[in-house]
Amino acid sequence: MSCDSPKNYSKRGWAVRTLGKILDHAITQMLPLLLAILWPLSYFHRVITPADSCKRVLLVARNHVAADHMICIHDLLKKDDRIIQFATTDRVPARDFHRGKAADVTGAKPMHMMRALLCHWDLIIFTNHPYGFGICFAPWLKKLYVNHGIHTGKINTEIAQDGVYGRGKVIRPFGTPYYNCMFAASAWEKKFAIRETPQLKGRVAVVGFLRGDIFLDYAEKHSSGLREKFGCKSDMPVVHIISTWGASSLYAICGEEIIGQVKKLSDKYQFLVSIHPRFDDLGHGAFEAREIILSRFEEAGARVNRGLDWEDYVAVSDIAISDHSSLCLYHVLAGHPVIFSDVCRDNYVAGSTFDLLGQCSPKLSEYDGLDEAISDALGNDSRNNNTTIATRILDFRGSASEMYVQEITVLLNTPG
Repeated sequence: MSCDSPKNYSKRGWAVRTLGKILDHAITQMLPLLLAILWPLSYFHRVITPADSCKRVLLVARNHVAADHMICIHDLLKKDDRIIQFATTDRVPARDFHRGKAADVTGAKPMHMMRALLCHWDLIIFTNHPYGFGICFAPWLKKLYVNHGIHTGKINTEIAQDGVYGRGKVIRPFGTPYYNCMFAASAWEKKFAIRETPQLKGRVAVVGFLRGDIFLDYAEKHSSGLREKFGCKSDMPVVHIISTWGASSLYAICGEEIIGQVKKLSDKYQFLVSIHPRFDDLGHGAFEAREIILSRFEEAGARVNRGLDWEDYVAVSDIAISDHSSLCLYHVLAGHPVIFSDVCRDNYVAGSTFDLLGQCSPKLSEYDGLDEAISDALGNDSRNNNTTIATRILDFRGSASEMYVQEITVLLNTPG
């Protein structure tokens, strides 16, 4: 289905998105006045907070995906009883994801964003870049960015910048870096970050990737048992089909053809399907609803993932067919071959992880030749190429928890 298909979202959904855009624009226009009011109040709370009190950490999650990636950070910090954690969402009104949901997912105490802006914090942690009121925290409050996935180099801005380290994402609101520190999974990623935005020099810490370590440990322990759980035959390769959101996603480019191939080959391969949880929100109604698409794959003979828990689907698989979704990089870490859909080169930054992976991975261009493409990928040396990439994108494998604690401890104990 092409990206110019009839729109399929509800009038209510359109109204909420439109109101949200108006509010975001209004906040941007009123930002100087807003900050003139909020920052003195935040400073006053800082002055009256006892220096020897517990450390106050705020987890800011804009949606379920971001909150899901906060869980391992919350679980790591809660081991220290001197740290009190709160959770909020950075949009007011909260729309479909509010502070209560953020708290439920992460396990932290809920706090309204407007109240959070008036408080002193020893550290504020983001897993995606803030919008709306999330950009309004006082400059003396320490802020940490931990990406909600392995860095890819995907371009998702209108000015063709990297979606994580691009200048338009990190140098705001007044021409200086918003974050005191950004966690990078590898030295290679750190070098990329500083190349994209030189002002980040001295603000990027190489710490590995905690979510990646947790997954790899889980996959090593449970992958064999998962085949039985999924009902996979021992002689049937498990193929994980992955689609992100938007006009360059696998579903937008070749969804109909892939569904046809799944139906045709379901007696030879066990197909699993994952579609980005925010496919409907970020697709802006240009495609069928995510649930409808998953149901069609299911009818064709695939097993589909309707939730946020992707670990089982990656761990049990032998191979992935993917677009530029960061989920495919977990397959790379696990040593699985990856077949790429025909993603436009303009969708990721030159020299990025996806640029490198795209140069040495097989491409899916003839969709009626899916059987041959899978057989070739399982039989050639693409696994070796992926191993090389895996060593570039993840340092301190198995030690990220210690590295996270070390860096966060420094941030918490360094005067603001």
